[in-house]
Amino acid sequence: MSDRSPNEETAGVDTPGVRTPRALSQNLDVDTITQQLSACLQTPQGNPPFIAPVGFDEALSATDHSEPISKAFKQRGFWPWLAYFLVTKNGDKLSYFFECLSALPLDIVSDIAGRVASVPVEPTLVMRLQNTLWTARRGSQRRSQLQQLGIHDFPPAPTSSPLPEPSPRKRPRVQPLHNYDNTTSAIDRRNFHSIVSDIPQTGDANTPYYPARDKPVEWPRIVENTNPWTPDPDSLHNYAYPNASKIPLVFSPELGDMIVRNENFTASIFASFPSNPDRCRLVLDIEAGMVAPLAMKLYDAQVVETGRQRAFRLPSGAILEIMSAVRLTNTKLSRWEELLGSLIGGVRNAQEYVNEVGHGLAMTKCLAMEVPGATNSPARISLVMDPMVLDDVIKKLWPPERSY
Repeated sequence: MSDRSPNEETAGVDTPGVRTPRALSQNLDVDTITQQLSACLQTPQGNPPFIAPVGFDEALSATDHSEPISKAFKQRGFWPWLAYFLVTKNGDKLSYFFECLSALPLDIVSDIAGRVASVPVEPTLVMRLQNTLWTARRGSQRRSQLQQLGIHDFPPAPTSSPLPEPSPRKRPRVQPLHNYDNTTSAIDRRNFHSIVSDIPQTGDANTPYYPARDKPVEWPRIVENTNPWTPDPDSLHNYAYPNASKIPLVFSPELGDMIVRNENFTASIFASFPSNPDRCRLVLDIEAGMVAPLAMKLYDAQVVETGRQRAFRLPSGAILEIMSAVRLTNTKLSRWEELLGSLIGGVRNAQEYVNEVGHGLAMTKCLAMEVPGATNSPARISLVMDPMVLDDVIKKLWPPERSY
C-alpha cells in the first residue's frame, strides 16, 4: 500500500484527525507511531456501521503485500494490518508515516505491529468489519482474499443478536408503543396489530396478509419461505425484477450489495409509476442479514434475533416479538444520505416530502422499511420518489425491450 498517492480518498472509517507536519515526520518515535496506529482501532464509528471502509477491497487486491513494512504488519494479524491500512490511506499521512517506518529496523517495525495487536478494538469497528466480511454480498470473497494473504484471525461471523446489549446510560431511542398520537414514533401505529398478531405461523401459505398498505400482499405462513413480498399489484404502471446487472447503474455499491438477487439473475426491485405522481414509489427487498443494522442506523430501532424470530429490544430491556411484520416510518432524511447517494434527491424533491417540510415536520414518512418476523425473510424498503427521478431510474433498470 506504500505506492498509493497521498491525494487518494479517505478510508471511510472514523479515525483521529491527528496530522504531523512533514518537517517533524522523521522525529516520530516508536511510542508515537504505536499510539497513532492504535488510535485507528479505538475510534468509535458512530451509528452501528455496515459499510466497508473505502478502499478496503483495493487493499485486499493490492500488489505490495510482499513489501517489508506491509508484510510485517500482515504477519502480526488482521487488526495490525487494518491499522496500517487505515493510517496509510488517510491523506498526507501516507508519506510521513511510511518514511518514519522505513527508517526503522524491521524488527522494531514488527515490535510496533505486535503492540498494536494487543490493543482493545472499538466494538463498533468490530461490527463494521463483521458486516464487511460476513454479511455483505462480497463477504465470502473478502475472507478468501484475506486467507490467501495469510490472515486468518479476522473477526468471526456476527452472533444471532448482531447488536450489543443496550447501555443503561445510552439506549436506542425506540418510541413507546402505547403512544398512538406520537407522530415521531419509529413503529407505524397503523401496523401495530401485526406486532401482536395471534395469527399462527403455520398454515396455508397463500392466505393473504394485509400490512399497513392499501392493497393485499401475500404473506408466508411457513418460516422456510424466505421472501414474503410480491410487487404492488394495483398499478397499471408497475415495473418489477430487473436484470441484476443493472443495479450498479442506479445504486451505490453498498446499497446494491444488500438488494435481494434471485436465481434467474433478477433483482427484487419494483417501481410504481401511476397516473398520480404523488404515489410514485421505488421499492427494494433487502437481504435478511442487513435488516438489524439498517433498522438501527435508519430508525434507531434495535432488532434482535432469537432463534428464527425477530424482535425489538425496547429501552427498558423488554423484548417485543414481531409475530408477522412491522412497518418502520418517521426517520430523518439525513440518515439515508450515505446509503441512497444520488437517489436522495428523488426523495427530497417528491411532493409528499415537500409537503412535510412545509408543515415543519422534522421526521419524514417518505422512507419506510417493512420488517418480517422470520429471521430469514428480507425486509422491504419503500421510497417516495420524484416522478422525473423515478423515470430516469426506470429507464436504466428496465430498458424499453424489458418494460412491463
